Amino acid sequence: MTAQDRDARSWTLGRAVDAYLDEVAAQAARGDLSDNTHAAYAADLRELADILGEGTPLGGITGPDLDDAITRHRATPDRRHTRAPAPAAPKAADSVERFRASVRRFFTRAAVLGWIGRSPVEDMAARRRPAKPALSEHRRALTRAQTRALLDHGAGDPSPDSPAHNPLYARDRFVLHALAVLGVRVSPLCAANISDIDSPAANQGSAATWRFVTKGRKAMSLPVPAPLAELRDAYLATRPGAAGDDPLIATRNGNRATPRDIERILDRAHQRVLAADPSNARALTPHALRHTAATLMLADGWDVKIVKGLLGHSNLATTSKYLDEIPGELEAAVRDHSAKLAHGNLGNQT
Repeated sequence: MTAQDRDARSWTLGRAVDAYLDEVAAQAARGDLSDNTHAAYAADLRELADILGEGTPLGGITGPDLDDAITRHRATPDRRHTRAPAPAAPKAADSVERFRASVRRFFTRAAVLGWIGRSPVEDMAARRRPAKPALSEHRRALTRAQTRALLDHGAGDPSPDSPAHNPLYARDRFVLHALAVLGVRVSPLCAANISDIDSPAANQGSAATWRFVTKGRKAMSLPVPAPLAELRDAYLATRPGAAGDDPLIATRNGNRATPRDIERILDRAHQRVLAADPSNARALTPHALRHTAATLMLADGWDVKIVKGLLGHSNLATTSKYLDEIPGELEAAVRDHSAKLAHGNLGNQT
């Protein structure tokens, strides 16, 4: 028996999970991983240790053991968004796949570090990650007509005499435009303070700038187009006394809005569009509006590198995952390209 074999036999599952999560915590502290990713790994691997037993020898865990752990994880009710005494919801497929991925990464790293001789992941019944399914309809980009209908009708009516009156019209209108026009993620939107968006005057006459922290905990500045800045100002005018450190997006009671509050805004917006323009109404999520912003930018001829910068991505491969083909856009682009080619109007090519 080699020294490496003897050392591998000394690792228990609990000890290995602790050591691995120390590595993950260090990566999060450096900004290489987000806090949410760190928390997800910790939750998944602590659950794995609870299922299989912290004192279980790491080298004795087999592929079938991991298959059983995933089955037991899937059978555990999901109580993350449930308030007692309501029944817990079943595990979502994304939650199960995230657990599987956490387990896979953990044992792959354990094998690299020599804690085990061979990763049991190789012997799992579902060894390979299943092909990623197509985005569900409510997560895909909206068409131009659907986007226009959402921005026109989604915030309701500001008039108190209207049956579609929305007392939070100015806020909801700004939120819808921030998500669908700039493609801002919902978490930075909720975390933003009023002072995070400066005014053109404070920025020496140029466009307003929105400063926030991206998913990878990196600081980023985003130019805010004048129409969106005007919507922001109109919204803040409805909040007299609000100061720079107050939340940018506030609830009716003045509290900082949460991602769930934003989802409720979108749910109500969908119902309003359904009443005003049913042919262009569609259920959606904040992520669908991020897809929408990226897709429409490219359809309008924006350079993919600029779109990448606006979305805060570190590489183009990530940006490509957010793009959907809007019906008719591809055909229109080909027709436009063909017309330019036929008339010799493609500009200077390098």
